[in-house]
Amino acid sequence: MRLENNSFIAVHQRQHDISTCIELQYNPRQVLSVVEPATPCTSPQEVLYPVIFPIKLRGMVAVREARMGKAPEQKRHSITTNVKFSVGMVMKHKRYNYRCVIYGWDEKCVQSEDWIAQMRVDQHPPGRHQPFYNVLAHDGSNRYAAQVSLMECPSDEMGPIPHWEVGKYFTRFTGKNYIPNAPLKEVYPDDP
Repeated sequence: MRLENNSFIAVHQRQHDISTCIELQYNPRQVLSVVEPATPCTSPQEVLYPVIFPIKLRGMVAVREARMGKAPEQKRHSITTNVKFSVGMVMKHKRYNYRCVIYGWDEKCVQSEDWIAQMRVDQHPPGRHQPFYNVLAHDGSNRYAAQVSLMECPSDEMGPIPHWEVGKYFTRFTGKNYIPNAPLKEVYPDDP
């Protein structure tokens, strides 16, 4: 169901109100009980998702940084690192040939020692000390790939990635790459 212009404005205002409530740590069930009757949309998720997702994304970054044993980092700057690829690029895995889109990156591998050993990360130079990318693969899986394992997708294979989470991170596909949404752009401000 498409919302009329006035309904869209009402929903946007309601999203702002909910965002404020959530940021102030009000009980989400209480917030939802207030929003549901007053919201002109097909489901509360239409209102809540755009509000909760940016908060969740900031939380995901904080968890990743906590694993690395340092304070949460609000923004990631690729200009000062050896990160070659950026968020939104459509890539191809060199060994397994799956196409994917990058939705995040780490300057070095932040997985557990068990994961690093199981995946034999250190057997392939530069091992854990190279950038790693969070990618959405065309088969619907989420993967964590080393920089040396990825290459830009050849133009004859270029196309959208049919992954159900693409809409969580990107606004559109240009035919060559995906455009990050505002919350993702906030985390990776230097990525084109």
